[in-house]
Amino acid sequence: MEKQYAVIENGIVTDVVIWDGDTKSWRPPAGAQAIQTDAAGIGWTWDGQTLIPPPEPEPVPPTPEQIQQRMTGLMQAHLDDTAKTRGYDGILSLCSYTGSANPQFAAEAKAGMAFRDAVWAYGYQVLAKVQAGARAIPTDEDLLAELPAIEWPS
Repeated sequence: MEKQYAVIENGIVTDVVIWDGDTKSWRPPAGAQAIQTDAAGIGWTWDGQTLIPPPEPEPVPPTPEQIQQRMTGLMQAHLDDTAKTRGYDGILSLCSYTGSANPQFAAEAKAGMAFRDAVWAYGYQVLAKVQAGARAIPTDEDLLAELPAIEWPS
């Protein structure tokens, strides 16, 4: 029957060995000890009684470029998704109807352009505050909740 051993040197697991016990030739390296375990990995520590996993690494904060890409991508998707609720391909398609002979399309285009301007103006204000350290990076949900709403014509 195979057993798993953590090879420990100076209180740190340096290797994990699976050994069937049939061959008596395996021994831990000189100066090391082997502890039978069901779960351990290289880098774990041994306090003399318990194998302890290493701490989770600190998350790497996003770069300013990544923050900008995420926020502007979210704003663009919000603009496009809002336009799609009225059957347009996206915000660009909606805004292209500004000179339409159809009064409803022209009115919706005007609302779409005002909406687009308001979203980008507000979104870039938030981004500037984030980049200046004046506010925390908003979650996607928080940013979407803060963005101006479109005022569709009746």
